[in-house]
Amino acid sequence: MGVNNTGLPFDSILAIELNRGSPMNPMVNAGALATTGLAPGEDATVRWDFIHLGLSRFAGRELDLDPEV
Repeated sequence: MGVNNTGLPFDSILAIELNRGSPMNPMVNAGALATTGLAPGEDATVRWDFIHLGLSRFAGRELDLDPEV
């Protein structure tokens, strides 16, 4: 998670440019979807809070969320 099959960050423009304008693996998001589907909780709100808290702990601070995105 967090990188594509080039080893570059998932949102790297360079990763697309290296492959003539398209991603090398169209299923690159499948791992992220499957992994987030394993988060514990009885509903989407509880699962999202679990993910947000975990990522905030990794960052060492509470991460801001952009509700528009």
